[in-house]
Amino acid sequence: MKKKILVVDDEVKICKMLKTFLESEGFETVTAGDGQMALQKYDDEKPDLVITDLLLPKVHGFEICHRIKEKSATPVILMTAVYTQTKYKIEGKGHGADDYIIKPFNPEELLSKVKKLLEGVAEGAQAPASE
Repeated sequence: MKKKILVVDDEVKICKMLKTFLESEGFETVTAGDGQMALQKYDDEKPDLVITDLLLPKVHGFEICHRIKEKSATPVILMTAVYTQTKYKIEGKGHGADDYIIKPFNPEELLSKVKKLLEGVAEGAQAPASE
């Protein structure tokens, strides 16, 4: 079964590029152009991983991450061209982000992060409960 990824960015070009690239790598991909739509699609689509920009209309990327992490362990990768300083990476981690990538980025670098996070989820799901 294909892993589903939600890609969130208000730049249509980036959504299309990531959708095409991730689908060529065997993932199912859904997209959203603003934060409100992202939260709705998250609830409707139940993706295995979320990649979201930070500066979005309606709901900021940090808030999207925070809301997702309140109800699930779904991995979230934050991406930005603006918030490039270390303090923002730390803030993202504070909201529950699993990783952070600076635009522009090499799609292969993003793919590596996606695969690593999805493997971690699969291992966590298969790990026996310890008491």
